[in-house]
Amino acid sequence: MAASLTTVDIAKWQADSDIDWAALKAGGVTSVIIQLSHGHSQEEEAAAHIASAEKYGIIWHGYHFYEGTAGEVEYSTSNAQAMGLESGAYMFLDMEGDIGGDWQQQFYDFRTVWLAAGWKTGIYTSDSPYRAKFDDNELVTDGVYRWIAAYSYEPANYDIWQYSSTGGVSGYSKDIDKDYDRSGKLSVDYTAVKTDPDNPPNPVAGAHVGVGVDTTGLAGGQAYGYSTNGNDFYTALSPYGF
Repeated sequence: MAASLTTVDIAKWQADSDIDWAALKAGGVTSVIIQLSHGHSQEEEAAAHIASAEKYGIIWHGYHFYEGTAGEVEYSTSNAQAMGLESGAYMFLDMEGDIGGDWQQQFYDFRTVWLAAGWKTGIYTSDSPYRAKFDDNELVTDGVYRWIAAYSYEPANYDIWQYSSTGGVSGYSKDIDKDYDRSGKLSVDYTAVKTDPDNPPNPVAGAHVGVGVDTTGLAGGQAYGYSTNGNDFYTALSPYGF
């Protein structure tokens, strides 16, 4: 299928002063994924990117570029919190290059801490290492958002397809990554409705009760719980406990 631009992802390579945010929004971009950190360092343009996204009403999410150093998950968490990444937003781990060991387990180490911080979680990598190093069925079951890069073909398994890394868009003439968010979850305004995951509404007659995927950002993944409106799902029992 032909990819449709819904999202861009940006880092220090895209100076905020060079981006025409109004044109970006007018061109159909409804969400942006901003690099917030790498290793133990805050990304240089992150604060400016966040301010512009909020000014122009473009929903933003975050990602951390993995460098494989001790304490990285703790730094990525405290930095994202300091930068204002709210509960319900997505936080992605960017895994690429020469990374040793079990990629999936390393991602899950981050995922556990990020879920506890209230964020939804995702993985970014290119298609070849994704197929070689990750169990797609397990990630889907756990509600992990799969952000996959493939520039000459559509990958078989993805939620977000990064289909291009070259050329400009909407008045920005330099290279910028272009993404297609297939289900549109990145464009849902997580700031509009605040649900306290520690005090959800009580089940009502006719409510769905059973297995679902938590939507509060507290537990994440598949769990046993209920929905009172057919949309929001509240966890009662998850792999993390009650």
